[in-house]
Amino acid sequence: MGKLIYTLMLVILVGCAGTIGRPDAVRSMLTSKYVGQTVQSVIIDLGTPSLTYDLGDGAKALTWKRNSTKYATNVFIKSDERCVVTMITDKTGTKISSVGEVDDSLGAFQFSYCAEQLGL
Repeated sequence: MGKLIYTLMLVILVGCAGTIGRPDAVRSMLTSKYVGQTVQSVIIDLGTPSLTYDLGDGAKALTWKRNSTKYATNVFIKSDERCVVTMITDKTGTKISSVGEVDDSLGAFQFSYCAEQLGL
């Protein structure tokens, strides 16, 4: 009986392991928190963007990247822990108009590394 319980627990844990976090949930949280806010307020919360790209009409794409390989070899987490978030500004370049691409992995303590790193 003990082996059966151990095997079932192992199957459940392995089934939960993976590399994809919750990008749609993170995008939704970031949208509700930052769309309409100034770029400066986002920078105060998230730090300076890793990349800034001019979209040509005054709007900019701002990308924040955070990653770690601390838990990449962990038997239960097996995650490269990455969070890449891109936000688009309005044509004045001063306010966030939308949240674009979100790449999120499992975190060490949550199902989302972005949520851990960005305090969501």
